[in-house]
Amino acid sequence: TIKNDNTRRHLKGLAERATNGGVIARRQLREWMRRHADVEPRWAPLKECVAFGPCSTHNKYRHLTADKFCTHTRRVRYVDQRFAGAPWVHMTTNASHGYRMFTHWYTFLLFDDGVTDLYYKRFGRDRLKYKDEVFCAAGRVVDALTRHGETYQAAHIRRGELQFVSVRISCEEWRDALLSFGYDKDEVLFVLTDEKDKTWFAPLEEAFAKIYYLRDFQEEVSDLYDPNALGMVEQVVASAKPCRLFTGTFFSTFSGYVARLRAYYGHAADTFFYAAPKAKHRVLHDTSDTIHAPFYNREWALAWNNLEEPLPKDRPPVWPLPAVVNVTDIKARKERYPKD
Repeated sequence: TIKNDNTRRHLKGLAERATNGGVIARRQLREWMRRHADVEPRWAPLKECVAFGPCSTHNKYRHLTADKFCTHTRRVRYVDQRFAGAPWVHMTTNASHGYRMFTHWYTFLLFDDGVTDLYYKRFGRDRLKYKDEVFCAAGRVVDALTRHGETYQAAHIRRGELQFVSVRISCEEWRDALLSFGYDKDEVLFVLTDEKDKTWFAPLEEAFAKIYYLRDFQEEVSDLYDPNALGMVEQVVASAKPCRLFTGTFFSTFSGYVARLRAYYGHAADTFFYAAPKAKHRVLHDTSDTIHAPFYNREWALAWNNLEEPLPKDRPPVWPLPAVVNVTDIKARKERYPKD
């Protein structure tokens, strides 16, 4: 709690200006938080992982050890009591120095107590979700799509600014990929896309009898006040129970989140595909807990495996954290992300 009235007023003013787009105010507010936090960890998620406890053996609720979880590409960074008991933790992020939280939280944090590990994965599933109005709008779109049949199929065709050449394929290649995955030409196809040129989809529209885009459902989404929520509606529609198959764009976190939602909602792993490259067509059919670098480019079954495992009646005591772990921050340097 900030007791000084002048400080509170100053921070309130900074927060208001930062919220309204003030770049200087954002930097000043960030620097103030860094100076006053009890602990300021500098984590580099692509080069290290964080373990709460030794995590040296696997158990019924956590199948990976710290070494397997971090893989040979990252070092294990153990949490100590100083961090765990801190009232205020401020995690430094600085992309130019490599301190960027650019990864899935479940591929970065590991708990020695497997029950706790599953608890936070369930917390992410049940609490970190879109607002109700997004689901309501998506529900109306799903109702409209299923008027043409009990099920439909979907594809996320990312075009935009995506820099990975191997996944920027032609419409003809998209068409051929979808048909090879078992898509039905006579079943409704719902396309999620940022492509503005409608003519680009001509080969797809010639192949499929009934193809729809979100722009075809203006009435169903008319009460959404935030245009940025339209993409969220698309994701929910593509993960809904009636959506029989989904094909995404590899490297796209937008496609990846659809995969995680589909897993949360009970879709089988073999109903998700990537259109390109060929080696990634069925990469999400692997239901093991195994993960590997670069981690961020797709979702992993580790996020949803065993979430409904019954809790034990007698839990072993939680391993006490060490008082202090002196770990040198990884040398600051700019991250190099894979080109392909």
